[in-house]
Formats: sequence, structure tokens, C-alpha cells
Amino acid sequence: MSEEPSRIADPRKRLGATLPGGPYPGFGEDIELIAYADKVLKWHGNITFLGLPHLRDVPDAQIDRLFVEPHVSERRMAPETSPQRWGKTTAALDAVCENKRLVILGDPGSGKSTLINWIAWHLARKAESEWSKGLASEDGSRPLPLPMILRELSIGPGLDWSRLLDAFLAHRVAAPLAGRDRVEPFLKRGQAIVLIDGLDEVGALDVREALRAAVLEGMRRYPDTRWVLTSRIIGYEDAPYDWETENLGERESEELP
Repeated sequence: MSEEPSRIADPRKRLGATLPGGPYPGFGEDIELIAYADKVLKWHGNITFLGLPHLRDVPDAQIDRLFVEPHVSERRMAPETSPQRWGKTTAALDAVCENKRLVILGDPGSGKSTLINWIAWHLARKAESEWSKGLASEDGSRPLPLPMILRELSIGPGLDWSRLLDAFLAHRVAAPLAGRDRVEPFLKRGQAIVLIDGLDEVGALDVREALRAAVLEGMRRYPDTRWVLTSRIIGYEDAPYDWETENLGERESEELP
């Protein structure tokens, strides 16, 4: 993915129609946060076809041109199941809004990673949408999206919440945030949404268990922050996230395959 030049006095001068000057929902006129929103838009706003050999030469498409929002269910449904036998499903937006801590499980290719991109993209745009309105606080401020794509982060044994956050902040998309001090106030007041994609893509079981401990530590530290995690079904049970038994307070989430 191409990167824009970083030595620019005012990022709004290069954002053009995407992020014009003036108050930005949740970010005001904070230049660093607006530059971060631009990074998120560029990094998470397109669908690529690298994993599909017959579409490899097709140009990237903006996410809102192709993505169809999924519905989720409290029980697993095989892909071949007839829609007439699906039972109750919930729109992804409703599931995220109704559950502050949510694990979404699905088979490969079911759209889990694209859903994480979709949420981050909606919250990084200046334009309002059902997602930005549905996740907004009472004063209308939308949460700061923190999309942690695990396959893109450098994590290992001994991981804790601080190291996980630092690994995210070391990613190029987070460069405008310039450290924990910019992010932690949002986490403390519940004006952030942590989006963690690919729990199953962490290969070593000890690292996966350390990741779980780090995430649960973050949930304890920031009880008002919203969390969305994704994983394939196979492999998830090796290190499941069960906050009911982790003394995180009243159950506020479901694991939705």
C-alpha cells in the first residue's frame, strides 16, 4: 500500500474533499487525529483481491462499493444451510452496538476482516453514517477506531496490554498518534473502539494465550471502551475469550459465529 509523504505542516491541506478543515466528529480540529483518520481511510478503505488468483490483476475497490454487511447468529450455521433454516440473526451493526465486548467467529472468507475494515472506515470518515451515529456517545462524538490487525503486528511471548498497544502504535497507520498519551484518554473515557482481527492467526499457543491475557487486561483497565474481536472457528477454543469467568463485570457480550 502506498504511503503519503509525512513531512507536511498541515495534513488538512492534502486531505482535500475527504477531510476538509473544521470540526471533525469526535476529533475537533486536532491535526494529528485528522491525519490518523486519513491513514485509517487509506489503509482500511479498500478491498484487495490478492488472495484470489483469478482476480489478482483487478484494481482495488473502495470498500463501500462491494461490501455487503453481514448478519450474525448466536450459533454456528454451515455455509450450505438454507436461509429458511437460519433461525434468528442480527445485523452486524446492531450486534456491535448492543455488546461492548464482542467476539465474531466465522469460517475463512466469511468477511470477518472486511467487517473490521468496514467499522474502522466508517468511523474515520467525516461523513456521518449509521455506524458513526449508532456508536456515538451522548454528546455525538464517535469513538476513535483502533484497528489492530494481528498479522501486521510484531507480538510474541511476554505480551501484555501495554506491549500490544505499543505494537499497534508502531504500525504505519498509527504514526500520526505519536504514542500512548494520545490514545489513552480516549480509552479511559470510553471514546474508543478496539478492533482486533485474526485471533487464530497467532500461530504459537503460548503467544495466543499471552494475547488473550493482554486483551483481558485492557478490558479491565478500560471498562467503558468497546471491543470487537474476530477469529476463525477452528483454533479459537485453544485460547477462548470468556469474560464471564474473568471477573470483568456483568456479561455484556456474545460470541457470534
